[in-house]
Amino acid sequence: MQRTEQLRVSGELAAGLAHEIKNPLAGIKISIEYLLEGSSFSEEQKDIMLKMGSEIRRIELLIKEFLNFARPLKPQMIAVNMNNIIDKSIAFSFKDTAFSKAINITRDFDDDLPETMADPMQLQQVFLNIFLNAVDAMPDGGTISVKTSYEPAAASIIIEISDTGNGISEELQNKIFQPFFTTKSRGTGLGLSISKRLIEQHGGSISIRNNLGGGAVFGINIPIKQEEARLA
Repeated sequence: MQRTEQLRVSGELAAGLAHEIKNPLAGIKISIEYLLEGSSFSEEQKDIMLKMGSEIRRIELLIKEFLNFARPLKPQMIAVNMNNIIDKSIAFSFKDTAFSKAINITRDFDDDLPETMADPMQLQQVFLNIFLNAVDAMPDGGTISVKTSYEPAAASIIIEISDTGNGISEELQNKIFQPFFTTKSRGTGLGLSISKRLIEQHGGSISIRNNLGGGAVFGINIPIKQEEARLA
């Protein structure tokens, strides 16, 4: 009940904050773009303005992520194959060939996974966040392993995404899904918080632990939902 109340207050705060910041921010952004069209500035001055524009876009991203966390969109459920969603997420995350050379991807998919009702775009967002965190944990490259399995007793799909980084301390494991908590110099601290909300909207759960062989493992449990349940 406390968490529900906190989320409600966060939603109201997010809407008010977005309204109060977005309008003046848009004015500043338009003014900078207008000034850049002139030719009376030196290259150094134009460079400063371009950096200002970059920082404004960073603020806009923070506002967008805050809104996504506080008031996530309702899932648009369709019948999906989880292996296909993960494959698409991998393709999108590592489409930069030069970047992907340092990262090795291994798949251990259960080919007999049953379909389930889910929002593919929201799940892709979750997987993308996890992949990006895994890459950040391996600055010199490494391996990301993805495993899927079906648990008949619980009627759930289990997804495990592991990396070969340095792992994560127990203290950070207890904080990593908290809003605005981040160990990155330019991170918003909302990516994994949003991921947790999206998985919970699907009736599932997400956790993190250290791999015995080194690195961290994200575990996701998503219950199977049939179309009949959605239409009920």
